[in-house]
Amino acid sequence: MVRSSRFVGREAERARLAALACEPGALVTVTGPGGVGKTRLVAETIASLGTEAVVAELDPLPAGAGPEALAGRLGFGGADAAGAALAGRDVLVVLDNCEHVLGAVRELVTRIRHAAGPRVVATSREPLGLDGEVVVPLGPLAVADPGSTTVEDSPAVQLFLDRAAAAGAGWDRSPRTLDTVARLCRELDGIPLAIELAAARARALSPADLLANTEHRLALLRRPARGGPGDRHESWRAAVDVSYELLDADERAVFERCSMFAGPFDVDLAHAVAAPAGHDRLHTIDLVARLVDRSLIVADTTDGPTRYRMLTLVREYARESLERHGGRADAEHRFVDAMARFADDVIERGSHEWSGDLLTTIESQFENLVAAIDLAIGRDDGPERAFRLVLPLYPMVHASRPLEVLSTGTRVLSRWPDRSAPWRAEVHAVLANAAIVTADTGRARELADRALTDPGATPVGHVLASRALGFADRLDGAYEDARRHFARGREVAAGLGLTPFARELAGYEDGALDLAGDTDGAVALLGPEIAAAVAGEDLVNEAWLRLVRATAHLRVGDAAAARRDVERAAAAADALRYAWWGGALRRTHAALVAVEAGWDASRPHWWDAVEYAVALGSVGGVALSLRAAAACAQRDGRPEVARALEAATPRSSETTVLQDLFAHDPGGPGARVDAPAGPADLATALARARAVLLAPGPEPSHRPAPAAPAAPAAAEMVHDGDGWTITYAGETVRAPASRGSPTSRCSSPAPARRCTASTSWAASCSMPGSGPRSTSGHAASTARASPNCAPRWTTRARPTIRYGRSAPRRSSTRSSPACRRRSASAAAPARAARPPSGRGPR
Repeated sequence: MVRSSRFVGREAERARLAALACEPGALVTVTGPGGVGKTRLVAETIASLGTEAVVAELDPLPAGAGPEALAGRLGFGGADAAGAALAGRDVLVVLDNCEHVLGAVRELVTRIRHAAGPRVVATSREPLGLDGEVVVPLGPLAVADPGSTTVEDSPAVQLFLDRAAAAGAGWDRSPRTLDTVARLCRELDGIPLAIELAAARARALSPADLLANTEHRLALLRRPARGGPGDRHESWRAAVDVSYELLDADERAVFERCSMFAGPFDVDLAHAVAAPAGHDRLHTIDLVARLVDRSLIVADTTDGPTRYRMLTLVREYARESLERHGGRADAEHRFVDAMARFADDVIERGSHEWSGDLLTTIESQFENLVAAIDLAIGRDDGPERAFRLVLPLYPMVHASRPLEVLSTGTRVLSRWPDRSAPWRAEVHAVLANAAIVTADTGRARELADRALTDPGATPVGHVLASRALGFADRLDGAYEDARRHFARGREVAAGLGLTPFARELAGYEDGALDLAGDTDGAVALLGPEIAAAVAGEDLVNEAWLRLVRATAHLRVGDAAAARRDVERAAAAADALRYAWWGGALRRTHAALVAVEAGWDASRPHWWDAVEYAVALGSVGGVALSLRAAAACAQRDGRPEVARALEAATPRSSETTVLQDLFAHDPGGPGARVDAPAGPADLATALARARAVLLAPGPEPSHRPAPAAPAAPAAAEMVHDGDGWTITYAGETVRAPASRGSPTSRCSSPAPARRCTASTSWAASCSMPGSGPRSTSGHAASTARASPNCAPRWTTRARPTIRYGRSAPRRSSTRSSPACRRRSASAAAPARAARPPSGRGPR
């Protein structure tokens, strides 16, 4: 187990392995794909422990070798001799690279563990499958997002830079170069072996050249001079060969066909695309599970149904193998068919109900849908499957992917420019909405008109086309025309039972009314729509409509009303687990703080919105956040700050579906300022934004909060039969009594499902008879009270806005006192380190 170069990262994994390896009678297996660094991790951990170890490197053994051969690698005459020699000794037995001799390893470990004393640590691409075994999966190295301040500190980038320097690379470490290295490491899946093989070429190729050649990565990632034939680390292909050769015929078939998936997939999709002929779904589950065990497929079981994926490098290997064995044409046909059926199901479900799960499912399948569309373009005679596949891309228009949707749909229409088929009009309508989000109003109008004049257009096509035309008018400042388009689309949707579309369009109609100057009318319009969304448990539109109304409240300076809607929108969005809400909520909350307490108080909240967008990889989200921040700074009388933020805004034409803040007064304090064009790269944009939003500045002014309405809304709770009728702020809902209790704890006029004795107010409300600052909100069965509500979020603290993901739990490990002392130096960095930030809410 050679340790000739600097070890990078893996502090938490090393600390955990050190603790486990010190347990009496320990049996620990470090698993992961080839090249992920299992052997090096174990070597570094042993060195940090300073314990006696007996190491057997099993690479040279042929597949099928017996336990006697393994004992020989440990330095013993046979398995029985190994058991006798190790009995009673506090020694660590290390078995490295076990996957090709698993049967012999199981037998040998069973024999030596009968003797008290020895502890065993193994590395393998799959678990040993023995009682008492603790598996430590080892994943890729973390890669920071391009533009992040931590790019150079991320382990994958550090590894590349270290190995490139050792290879004699002479290029600088400018922010642009570091961003290129981060993108390269991401293309290489963060796999240490792949990164090292790429870095070995850094003397002859710059990071940009290496990144440009990643489409040939299997050929690129080799180091012929490293060793002779059979060295599993001489190339990436050789590393995967080891795992592939261990598969049986059915496992190879599923492995190769799953390479059709460009993104995550579930069991049903795997069965439709990859199952051997005549096998049922349960057999497919078994085959996929075996590929997961062999580290050829990654399983994500953290939230909801299990989703599987292949590392990019593994998928390319599997696809080459599929091509070589002549099965690609059949696999492609099955894949396109499976994705077309998925699209049909999404269209049916989305016509009647929107949910966080549905939106997340569509987003997770975006890459697969695009891959299926491209295959259909290349192999289908007619557009039927391609048109079906475009429709589920509609939600991605507002998930920072409008350009990709527009490009994909344009390829479909270019392939069949004059062919009529079902869903053609709807494809035009989807693309019209994509064009609108990129602020291309001319193209959006053209595409929407084609959809509306198509004789085969369905009501969905009419609704989506009206939506796009309404946006076009709104962007052009024709707010009354925009309102009419939105109203027409809403009427069509409502008349045909397309309720989610009708409610969404009500929000746009309301926003156009607000922008036209009738903010009071806009606020009044949404009351019944929000109540209907609450009653129908439509969380998506409840959150959406509350954000729309909060924006209208902000535009007239009613911060208290805006805060109530933002908090209730956050409560609804929390259950949706969909990233868009995190960005919209952060931007709206930052604007709320700016209105309540002034620009300086809002700065950290704007930076939080920017960081959230970066974590999602959304340049458009960064641009939207900085534009909104500039508008708020201008409104607060800080034109120099507004100009600096406009100059920091990265180039992105993406527009927001929420109405612009303060845009209704073009010549007033909220007018958009003239500023230089923003930077083309995200790193420069973030550096400029950071200088404005996080630079030391004056303390936030302690200005008085905006005056509350003279007559606060009263809350009325009336016990009515088996439940309660609750009226507050113009909304009335029904709530069931909880266990017969005549009292209820409610956060708002929330839907009955949330307004029970088990839920609490989102704002702390003091009610007569309930004690000072009580959060329980108890009231008698016919009580009438005026709540004195203080918001949960204050302007001096940054809020935590969640949409369904919990903070990671710390795992606990135990170890013997002696090993605790030995492993203290290894565990300390893990205790001090911050958990890595992933894609999602902060």
